[in-house]
Amino acid sequence: PSGVVPGARGVYVLHEGNYGDPTGARLSLFDFARDSILKDIVESANQGTHLGSTGDDLKPYRGELYALMSGSENLVVLDMETHTIRRSVYFPGWVPHALAIDSVRGRIYVTQLFKNTVGVLDLTSLAPVDSFAAGANPQEMLISGSRLFVCNSGYGGARTVTVYDLSSRKVAATLSVGFGPTGIVA
Repeated sequence: PSGVVPGARGVYVLHEGNYGDPTGARLSLFDFARDSILKDIVESANQGTHLGSTGDDLKPYRGELYALMSGSENLVVLDMETHTIRRSVYFPGWVPHALAIDSVRGRIYVTQLFKNTVGVLDLTSLAPVDSFAAGANPQEMLISGSRLFVCNSGYGGARTVTVYDLSSRKVAATLSVGFGPTGIVA
């Protein structure tokens, strides 16, 4: 079934869609209580408004979902209770891929695929406040303590992880790893 079910709890699934399709990215929710999948929950809750093109990352934070679209270069913030769009911000030229939320410092870090950089946003306003150089085609990230680890995939050709010190706001190290790092967990 499709539609909005306020208060539904379960597992969200972000669908990438076809690259370049402005309506391609979709969000579904496997509702534990109803043992069913709710499809197109953003469109149902927002009078047909879509997330954008090429959904790449999704993170929950304090009752909101942060959905990152690389194709339409935007970040959409949804209310987790109602699935309504609270905010949407565009970042032309960024080609964002992954995001990490730093609640301690009030920042969001966003990898920029073809710029080989990570953009830094203010968590409250979502405005860009800084950026720093990473390796080739940065993808997934992890915050651990006061450091941000950035996988530099190079789409298979790179082999580094950039370590960024969140306190000093400087790159602290570049780690050599195997070819094409794309994911990281602690």
